[in-house]
Amino acid sequence: MNPAADPNSESNVHGRWTTAQLTVTVRFVGPARATEASPANSAAEPGAAKARQFVVAAELAEPPAEYDLAQTGDLRFDAAKEQAAVVGSALVSFVKGVSHEQRSDIIKASLLAQLAANRKVASPATVDELNAWYGTYFDVLSQIGFAAMDRSFAPSPVQRTDFDAGAAILDIATTLLAESSEALSLVRRTLDALRKMPDDNPSLALLNRASQATNTSRFQMTVVDQEHGAGLRMFLMAFGLEAKSGLMQLPFFRVYTGQVTVQRHSARFAIDAHLLAAVGETIARRVDPYGDQHIRQLPDL
Repeated sequence: MNPAADPNSESNVHGRWTTAQLTVTVRFVGPARATEASPANSAAEPGAAKARQFVVAAELAEPPAEYDLAQTGDLRFDAAKEQAAVVGSALVSFVKGVSHEQRSDIIKASLLAQLAANRKVASPATVDELNAWYGTYFDVLSQIGFAAMDRSFAPSPVQRTDFDAGAAILDIATTLLAESSEALSLVRRTLDALRKMPDDNPSLALLNRASQATNTSRFQMTVVDQEHGAGLRMFLMAFGLEAKSGLMQLPFFRVYTGQVTVQRHSARFAIDAHLLAAVGETIARRVDPYGDQHIRQLPDL
C-alpha cells in the first residue's frame, strides 16, 4: 500500500486511510516540515533519491483485518522532554534535545522496518526465522540513514519457567549505554512506566499483540540521544524467543513456558540526520495508514 498524501491537509497531518466504514487520520503535532526538495535537504542528494526509491518500492505487511481501528489521538513530541512511544513490537525512547521532527522520523522509520520484516517473515516459528526477521529489520534501517555499529547477537537457552524481559533489557543496557548515564536512566524509567500499567492498557496491549506469534515472541527497545559533537545516535536492545513447550504470554514482558531459547541482539546506530529528514515524508506516506494500529505514545517520562 502506498497512499498519496492529501493535498488539502495541513502540513503536519500525514496520511489518511479510508475504508467503507471509517476514515482514520494520524496527526503528528509540531512544526511543519520543510519539503523534501527544499535547499535544507539538498545536501542529502543523491543518497536521498536512492533512499526514497527504496522506501517507495518496499513491500509492507497489510494491517490485520481484526485490528480495532480506534484512533490514538495526537502524537505530541517535545524536544525539551524525555518521551517514549510503543511502535509495534518496539519501545522507542528519546532523551531531551532530540527535535520533534527527528522523533517523528525515527518512530516512522522504526515502523517501516517492522512492516517490511513482517511482510518478509509473516509469522516466525523458530529462532532462525526470528533472525531472518531481524535481518530484514536491520537492512531497511541501513537504507534510510541508520548505520549500525557494534552490532552483536548471542543465542542462549534459558532453563527457567519464566523470562523477565525488563531485567534482560537492563542487563544489555548497562553495558551498551555505559557511556550515557542519561540514556540508561531513561531506559529504566521507561520500563518502570510499563510495569505500572494494567494489562489492558492500550499501549501494553499493542506491544503484546505486535510482539507475539504462536510460539515465538520478539521485542525491541531503542533509545535515541544526541552525542556531543557527533550528532544523533540510537541504541537498540532486542530479543527473539522461541518456546519449546507451553504457551507464550506477555503481561509486561514476562514469558511463562517450560523452556525458552533466547536470541539477544544489540547495536549502536549513527543516524544520518540529513538523509533521514530528506526521506522522512516518503516514509510517512508509506506508514501513516498503519499509524493508529502500531503507534501509542506513552505519558511523558
